[in-house]
Formats: sequence, C-alpha cells, structure tokens
Amino acid sequence: MALKKFNDEYLKSISLTLRMCESFLSTGRVLIADSWFGSVACALALFKHGLFAIMNVKTAHPDFPKDALVAQ
Repeated sequence: MALKKFNDEYLKSISLTLRMCESFLSTGRVLIADSWFGSVACALALFKHGLFAIMNVKTAHPDFPKDALVAQ
C-alpha cells in the first residue's frame, strides 16, 4: 500500500490536515480550526508549509508550553 502524502513526516492527523490544505500551502493564509486539529505539532507543520493557524491547542499534547501558564 502506497503511503499518502505527508505520512512519512507527520502523524496521520497532521498529514490529513496538510492534505486538506494542500492548495493553500505556501500562500501565507490563516487556517482557522477547531480543537480536533489543535496541537502544537500541527501548528508548527502548517507554519513550516507556509500557513498560519488559529486554533484551540489541546493542553494535553506534548510540546504544549505549560511553563508559560504556570508563570502567569
């Protein structure tokens, strides 16, 4: 079975997000998404491919900056 695009680099959910936004990659547009898409890794992957993101980032994900919340 052939790998779907982006599956060799990212988790399945991030790969799906990138494939859905493929026609907008490298355009500098802003993606507005709900919490299903919301992870730090997804936001970074979108940024790497030329998109910005506004989304609810789940706090239980790795890479979430919990130290910044505690400092406030």
